[in-house]
This record gives sequence, structure tokens and C-alpha cells, in this order.
Amino acid sequence: MNPTFALRFGSFAVPTSAGAPDLSFNLDNDHSEQLELELHPQLLHDHRPPLIVRLLGYHNTGTMGRYRAALASQTPGAPPNLASVRKPGASKYGFGLNFEQAVGDGGDTGLFGRFGWNDGVTESSNFAEADRFVSLGAQLSGAHWNRKSDRIGVAIAQSDISSAHKDYLAAGGQGLTLGDGKLRYGSERTLEAYYSYQVSKPLTLSFDYQFIGNPGYNRDRSPASLVALRAHVTF
Repeated sequence: MNPTFALRFGSFAVPTSAGAPDLSFNLDNDHSEQLELELHPQLLHDHRPPLIVRLLGYHNTGTMGRYRAALASQTPGAPPNLASVRKPGASKYGFGLNFEQAVGDGGDTGLFGRFGWNDGVTESSNFAEADRFVSLGAQLSGAHWNRKSDRIGVAIAQSDISSAHKDYLAAGGQGLTLGDGKLRYGSERTLEAYYSYQVSKPLTLSFDYQFIGNPGYNRDRSPASLVALRAHVTF
């Protein structure tokens, strides 16, 4: 490993089908390869930490269905069904970019962001149904109000799906986490804020709030608010 960059590669097992709790260990037909390049360019002076940039590429192979194939095989009067067109050896690929830039307070104050893209042709088999994603945020150290172990942060994000994915959901299809019979499309936009409060040396509580517009990419859904509390304990 060079101090200015790192290169990582991994091959992983994938779910037996979309959203399945079990992994397939038939690695000849079901697998995911990921390649990540991490770079540390020095953009700021005064001995501040370098910018951290991670470039990710991945290719998934498994039993998956294509949105257009499900639409083409749709039975009149019934919604399209990805399960009916799933085939072994189907592929899905995508790319990602992540950056982090510390700007002060020993790295506790800084900026961060992420961009993601996948082909949007084949169904999502795990995590979330987002074919396009971008986010940007900032964190401020509690040192500015005499709570140097605390953190406050805010971020905005937008998720979108491909045209084939939109058409499938609009026709009544169901995916990994989406599908309510129809779709009046709108980009899903999220505003998130958090505060990390150190209660004692071993215990930190994080309070998180998210406001989500067009949840599930559907403009007919009301905005949603989510509140979370997370505890972190060290021994």
C-alpha cells in the first residue's frame, strides 16, 4: 500500500434471489466483483489532511430479471412480474464515487459526498432500489461550543431510477422494496440532520432526523419524517 493511494478488490456471494435472506454459494453462477481505488490528493495547505476519494466499480452476476423483459411478458390485466423472467447468469453493473475532506478541528469538521450509478436494466437484488444517487453534506466539531467530542451534521441527497425501472413500477410491478400499483414519478429527495452527543467516555448517543420528499419515487405519497436514536458503547 502506498500512502497516497490504495487499491482493493473483492469477490462476494450474493442473495439466492432479490431480497432473499440466504446467500448463494454457487460461485460459478452467483457472485459479485468489486474494485475500489482510493486516492489521497493534497488540496489544502497548512498541513491539513488530504482529500480522500474512493472510486468503485462493481459487476453482479446472479439469478435476476430485467424490467423490459417483465413488461414484454406481462399478462393482460395483470401486473408485470420480475420473478417470471429471472434467469441464472444475469448481470448488473455500476459505479460509485465517494469523497471526504477534513477542513479543521483535527479532521472532525469537514465535507463529504457520494455519487452512484448503475445500468438500471436488471432488478436490484439487495440494499436499495436506486439507479442514480447523489449526496452532499457537512459536519462541524463540537469544539466550537466547548463540546469537542460532539458532532453536528447535515446532508442532502437525491435518488432516481432508470426509465425501464419507472415503466415497470408504473405498470404495477413490484421490486425489492418498491411497488404500490402505480407511479406518478418524482425524484426522491432527503434532508438529514444528526447530532452526536458524548454522554460519557464510553457512551455516545446520536440523534438523527430525516425528511423525505416523494418517498418511493412517488409524488402521490406524502412526505415522510424519520427519527432515530443510536447508541455507541466502547469497552
